[in-house]
Amino acid sequence: MEAIRAPVAPTVTAAPPVTSPRRLSSAIKEEEVHDEEVQKLVEEAKKQLYVEGVASQFVVLPVLLRREGMDGGSVGITLAGGADYEVKEITVHKVIAGSIADRDGRVLKGDRVMSINGRDVRGVSHGEALHILKAPNPRVLLVLARNANLHHSDKGTTEVKKQSTHVQNHRDSEAFFVELQKDATGLGFSIEGGKDSPQGDRPLLIKRIFKGGAADKEGQLEEGDEILAINNHPVTNMTRTEAWNFLKKLPEGVVQLQINKSNVMLLS
Repeated sequence: MEAIRAPVAPTVTAAPPVTSPRRLSSAIKEEEVHDEEVQKLVEEAKKQLYVEGVASQFVVLPVLLRREGMDGGSVGITLAGGADYEVKEITVHKVIAGSIADRDGRVLKGDRVMSINGRDVRGVSHGEALHILKAPNPRVLLVLARNANLHHSDKGTTEVKKQSTHVQNHRDSEAFFVELQKDATGLGFSIEGGKDSPQGDRPLLIKRIFKGGAADKEGQLEEGDEILAINNHPVTNMTRTEAWNFLKKLPEGVVQLQINKSNVMLLS
């Protein structure tokens, strides 16, 4: 009798894990879209600064921050300004120590915010800007405009941040920030110079500091100091009258001045 052979199970070779082509394609596509999106937003911001006539005074910087955890949370910046404020531009009011933005190192106090996650913030109220910033999104893409005097493209972001801190706290640098508390009596100083002055186009200078006023109490300002910006708004192309009216219209509270130690002699 012929022997009956038992069936032999076919040999099965385990296939190596295959990366999903759909996921890989999506990741590449998302990165490409992100790059194109950033470039477009940067160009739009530059065009807006050009229209405002201040393009040469600012450097446009895109900053992408990623929120931590599933529930998102704050990236660690507060905002100032808005359509319902005296100063219409949205700016970074504070970078909270130890926050995502602080650890990233690229966002600085005083930076003008041009857009948040692709949303142009020109003409929006302060509350609307905060709503856009806090909207649930794993990433926050900021397009910032920074005063060119504070930006050095040949240094890394850490160096830029260190320099900014130095600029704000030390008198020996070319420019520094001073915050004054404006009250009913004003800021405690007078100004002179400016564009189209009787002596021609001159820097806008602090002419006199009044004893007991806000500037005198703060202690850092001196007669002859040049004012570069007020609440991040450049004043280098303003006449003395325009700058004075701008200062007078500011509400009571904190006013930030960007100051340069000027070598220009006072007119009187």
